[in-house]
Amino acid sequence: MDVQDQARKRQRTDSFCNNGEPNVVVHPPYDSSSARHPALYDETYYKPDGDCVILVDGVLFKLHRFLLARDSSAFADMLNIPTGDNEDSQAMTEENPLVLQDNIKNFRALCWILYALPNDIQKQNKKSHVDFPRLISVLSIANKYHFDSHEQWAGNMLTKHCPRIDLEKDKYREHFLFSCPIADLQEFIRVSDIVNMKKLRAFGEGVWMHRLKDQPNESTAAALDFGHELGLRKFLGRVYYCELSRMSAQKERAAASLFSDNDMSIAQNLALYRGFWSLSRYWPQFLTKGMELACGKLGHQCHSELDMFWKDLDKSFAEPTQFDPIREITLFLRVLHESPEYEVDSQSFSCLETHLLKLVKTIEDSCAEHFLGPLPQPETSIANDK
Repeated sequence: MDVQDQARKRQRTDSFCNNGEPNVVVHPPYDSSSARHPALYDETYYKPDGDCVILVDGVLFKLHRFLLARDSSAFADMLNIPTGDNEDSQAMTEENPLVLQDNIKNFRALCWILYALPNDIQKQNKKSHVDFPRLISVLSIANKYHFDSHEQWAGNMLTKHCPRIDLEKDKYREHFLFSCPIADLQEFIRVSDIVNMKKLRAFGEGVWMHRLKDQPNESTAAALDFGHELGLRKFLGRVYYCELSRMSAQKERAAASLFSDNDMSIAQNLALYRGFWSLSRYWPQFLTKGMELACGKLGHQCHSELDMFWKDLDKSFAEPTQFDPIREITLFLRVLHESPEYEVDSQSFSCLETHLLKLVKTIEDSCAEHFLGPLPQPETSIANDK
């Protein structure tokens, strides 16, 4: 689905006024000589022939107004804001710049997209040349200042470079988000949420799950804090489930010491204990209901394969503290794809795969109920089941 066709939302943050427009800080004339830390000139985007001076985080940018005012952006009106008795518009000189409270990395990304040459734009289509962090910054600041065309382009580029991560594949390890600083991953998910690009947000959440599973030192508490900040209820459920899986993977640990020291808060640990107790009561029901998942076609190979799978899964339930059906289904699907019989009876195996993937989604969607309890009322901090 094209980005332009998706519903968009503009969340109000500290960077916006009550009317949803970007928050512009109008200062009296700026005197760089009297400043404690005189402003610096941006090496790339202080254009000698520019006609608009902007101050961002102590750095002066001199840009061209016609570029900033294109695409019906918010700058078209912002650059005409008068300052006191001065009838001239703001942002004409170094002594009277337009002061913006933006992240300087994001603002440089805006400058880049405004001045980029066609060849620079075209390079972003290639995996070997794409600047993923800059695309995230462009999407963020283009959304903030209503550069609709640039927002659409950045969203399309990110979508192109964020393919679906299948359960049985390990391609996620090659992606920038898997090895980047956690702050970059957080920004990716946050921006995807602001512009309401659900597929991008799901991709970022999926990568975070893989990081938690593959990297023992990855902080579960950081993921939980971030999920609470954005109100991502389903994401929180998956993180808690992942933490149980990480602990149960250490098979030498006795059941009595299953919950060892971690970086989680008391409230988060209580939610973890609650989920463990709830899931231990749920798994027997899950095993019974799961076996009912089969297509209605008589004689289909998927019936016998599914029956064998459930018998094996039922045996693994003998150790409930290590019971992880999502992991078992993932391993089973991987073996299934590597089987020579997969090509012989692809229709039956495809049917089986469809049922099992639906089952995984059912488990993931219900995780939040086990750890967080029933969906809170709208006035609480996690109101929406995102």
